[in-house]
Order: sequence, then C-alpha cells, then structure tokens
Amino acid sequence: MIRLVGTSRDVTQLKEAENNLNEAQRIAHTGHWVWNPQNGDLYWSDELLRIFGEDLSFRPSYDSFIAALHPDDK
Repeated sequence: MIRLVGTSRDVTQLKEAENNLNEAQRIAHTGHWVWNPQNGDLYWSDELLRIFGEDLSFRPSYDSFIAALHPDDK
C-alpha cells in the first residue's frame, strides 16, 4: 500500500507582489533590507545591492553593511 500526503499553495499573487515591489524599487532607486539579529541573517534587495555597487551574487553581512555606510550615517 502506498500513501501520499501533500499540500499545495498558489503563490501567484505573492510572486506578482514581489515583482511589483522589485520594479517599484528599481524605478525609484530605493531598496530594502531585512536583518535577523538572532541569527545574523541579512538580506538586501536587488536594488539595494545595485545602490551599494555590489554584484547580485554578493551575500551581505552586518559588518559589510556597516562598512558601506558613510561615516556621518553610522
């Protein structure tokens, strides 16, 4: 006997919203970042990577973010 249990979720609206956010950030030349201080994970949006002159394959860290800031903004 074979049993299969699964779930599915339509992520079409989520992907569309993400694409719209990315496009709006590109047009406005703004970006966003998310930092989880509990585990140190840091995410930069594609446009934020472009603003800081980083390649899209760059994986930011808290230290790299602080290093990229202008001294007056620290």
